[in-house]
Amino acid sequence: MVDNYGFIRRDVAAVMRDWATGDVVLTRFTRAAAATETPWVPGEAMSVDYALDARADGTIAVQVPGTTVQMTDLVLIASPVARRVSDGVEVEIVPVEADRVTVDGVRHTVKRVEALPAAGPPALFKIHLAS
Repeated sequence: MVDNYGFIRRDVAAVMRDWATGDVVLTRFTRAAAATETPWVPGEAMSVDYALDARADGTIAVQVPGTTVQMTDLVLIASPVARRVSDGVEVEIVPVEADRVTVDGVRHTVKRVEALPAAGPPALFKIHLAS
């Protein structure tokens, strides 16, 4: 499959790196693989932190009516390229509602993630955060 949006993702990542605001860290919770001797016992819970190049904005009135979005919520516009905090390696990441996002030291719950464009590999994400 040909990736027609690869160059756009690289361009968006570069622009977001220049226009990012604040310190934004996405925390993903996972489990280690189960031991082969006891596959019925889940692996140890762990988390991985990713530094995001993102711009944090407030919500606008258009986003509120008929939804769970509140005027005090935040919207992040984020690049799909992130850096693992532990070693600085760049990775492509797709945020999900189970993740937690810390913006300037304040932890938020992810309410909704919109990938843009809606089909194909995303060039950026709009991440709606609970206040």
